[in-house]
Amino acid sequence: MVIIQKGAGVACAHSFNKNAIMLKPGIKFFCLIDRLTIDFNALVPINRQAAAFVKDGKPRLTTETTGGGRDKGHRHRRAVGKAIVENCKVLAEELLKFGFNLVTGGTDNHLILIDLRNKGISGKGAQNRLEKAGITVNKNTIPFDPSPPFKPSGIRLGTPAITTRGMKEKEMCQIALWINKIISDPESCLRIKEEVKELCEGFPLP
Repeated sequence: MVIIQKGAGVACAHSFNKNAIMLKPGIKFFCLIDRLTIDFNALVPINRQAAAFVKDGKPRLTTETTGGGRDKGHRHRRAVGKAIVENCKVLAEELLKFGFNLVTGGTDNHLILIDLRNKGISGKGAQNRLEKAGITVNKNTIPFDPSPPFKPSGIRLGTPAITTRGMKEKEMCQIALWINKIISDPESCLRIKEEVKELCEGFPLP
């Protein structure tokens, strides 16, 4: 599988690990296997060859067609969009409990921007450390960032990819706990990586 992420107006490809938690809030998610494109600007899938369905209360992506026309497909896409935002709000609230400085104080969409200066680590350092534990985020500049763009003070994360795997509020709390532990204790990366793998195996790629 391939993740297509936003990059200076041009899409760039990243390999996707089924045992990793993807928190990169890129504009496009393109699955070559399922031939599915999702527009994360609108927080909902584009109805091309595939549609988003809610199964057993969990938003999941499938290769099924909507079958019920445009209105039915729109309702399903709205449900997925709503779940993405709800998960992001829970994740933001949990990160605030651990003392993370969210640039906007919270979120009302699919994105979270964290100022890491109070944690004593750069955005690049946090990105690399989290990557070792199987959690993928983007380093990101913050407003009036005193650091250079290649070593910014923040990270950006989002919930579209993990929501479409079926993860919900409980998993957001766990992910926030892992992020806090990894940032505060670099030695925890390998142990948490195994826990991340176990979680992801319970939410297989659609």
